[in-house]
Amino acid sequence: MYSDPPRLESKGVIEELEQAGTTSYMLSGDVTRVAKAIATQLGIKPDNVHAEAFPERKVAVVKSLHESGKTVAFCGDGINDSAALAYADVSISFAGATDIARETADVVLMEDDLRGLVHAIKIAKQAMEIIWQNTAIVAVPNVGVLLAGVLFALDPVLAIVINNGSAILAELNGLRPLLGPGRVTPLLSHSLDAQQLTCEENRLQSHQDEAFPREKVYAWKKEDTLASGLCTSVMRNNK
Repeated sequence: MYSDPPRLESKGVIEELEQAGTTSYMLSGDVTRVAKAIATQLGIKPDNVHAEAFPERKVAVVKSLHESGKTVAFCGDGINDSAALAYADVSISFAGATDIARETADVVLMEDDLRGLVHAIKIAKQAMEIIWQNTAIVAVPNVGVLLAGVLFALDPVLAIVINNGSAILAELNGLRPLLGPGRVTPLLSHSLDAQQLTCEENRLQSHQDEAFPREKVYAWKKEDTLASGLCTSVMRNNK
């Protein structure tokens, strides 16, 4: 029986999301039997599987989850996902996705790797931590100076030093991510340079063109054939 296997990194990504407190759902256009079989392999609960989901059904599921008080992040790369991407609180797509999916998405992962989703979440959490730290660094000393100025005879020079010092410290703290990734580990083993990324995007686009034929037929030029061969050669040499 023919089957379209899931991505190799999918199970690990779902496990990591579950450990972080994120509940995973699968919305698929496949029949129920196939969808549940794939969900079992990935560790997704059967109750969280929505099979034979057309675009309007995906939108309904996203709306239902949102109305229940959940923050919904939807990840999709096809034309059928564009409506659900528009209704999600956070929409995520890939560089090799369809044009409408990329344009609708809030976040576009530039590498064809789902682990970039976990990477993006860690970066976002690190950014929010720095924002709260900077708020405390600036607010606490200045509120203390204000109270001291009201209750005691605080030297104005000292107040200026504390005010400017807290601002400088917050700025330096904001630059901290430039010194290193910290707890955010980059995807070094799956990094692509600009040429490889272009080749990968062209390869994915060719598969989409086969699945969704265009109305116009374009004649291949000799230069296009040479460019395609160059992309294939680059990808092979980097494996």
